[in-house]
Amino acid sequence: MKNSPPKTSTPSIRPLSAQDLDKIEPWLNASSTFREYGITLETLRPAILAAMIDPANELLAADTETAFDEKFFSGFAWCVKKGGFGRSAYLRLIVVAPGAYSSGVGSALMAELERRHCLSDRLKGPGLFLLCTHTNTGAQNFYAKLGYARVGEIPSYLRPGLNEVIYWKP
Repeated sequence: MKNSPPKTSTPSIRPLSAQDLDKIEPWLNASSTFREYGITLETLRPAILAAMIDPANELLAADTETAFDEKFFSGFAWCVKKGGFGRSAYLRLIVVAPGAYSSGVGSALMAELERRHCLSDRLKGPGLFLLCTHTNTGAQNFYAKLGYARVGEIPSYLRPGLNEVIYWKP
């Protein structure tokens, strides 16, 4: 594959496939947040594979085009359709390839989830919830720019000493 920067066009969104999983290991290793939580591909793979066949979950992948019109897998999101209080969608995980930061991949994945779950007519459900560790200010700024409201914080919820900030977008 040629080494070229992503184009500025909007990434395309498709279902995540099992073949995509081997590509995410370096992404997880590059992330201080995933290291902080002890998340590795070995621990994540069984859960993702189970979620792929469970209709209560949505797993989306983003592909970005290079300057040479090649597509490459550049991010994914895992959403539990009724994971927020059994009523709202819950973003369980979003991961962007390190080389695709600030290229619109995360925004494109979130836009697709919002299209599915944040409709003003409420026919598809009352919004999208997510958790973000209190130390991840980059992610907090990202969600705030997308219009998510910070609605609370849970101390030491997933790991001792790491508080989870709750965000919601109706």
